[in-house]
Amino acid sequence: MSESSLWVVGVSVAFFLASVILWWRGSVQLEKASLLVNQGATLIDVDTPEDFAAAHHPGAKNIPLEELDQRTAELGPLEHPVVICGRGLRRLRATLALRARGYRLVLNVGDSDW
Repeated sequence: MSESSLWVVGVSVAFFLASVILWWRGSVQLEKASLLVNQGATLIDVDTPEDFAAAHHPGAKNIPLEELDQRTAELGPLEHPVVICGRGLRRLRATLALRARGYRLVLNVGDSDW
C-alpha cells in the first residue's frame, strides 16, 4: 500500500472515530432528554416530512436534515439547548452540523427511545 493510500485510510479512520465519539457524547438517556424538553429545550425531528408524518414524538418540530442550515433561526440562540430525534445517521449529521455552527448544548435521542 502506498504512503498516500495509508494517509487516506488513516484520515478516514480518524474521521469515523471522531464522529462516533461526538455522537456518543451527544447521546442522552430518555430521562435527561425529557427533562430538558420539559425545561424548554427545543425538540426537533430531522426526518423527512413523510417519515415525520408516519411517526414522531409529540411536541417535536420537523426540521428535515436537508433544511437544517436554512432553519437554524427556529432553534433559538446558540446557548439554547436542542434535543434531536430522528432516524440513525440523520441525528448524527444534525448533531455535528449544529455543533459546527456553534450550538453549545445539542443532544440526540433515537425515535425508538421515546
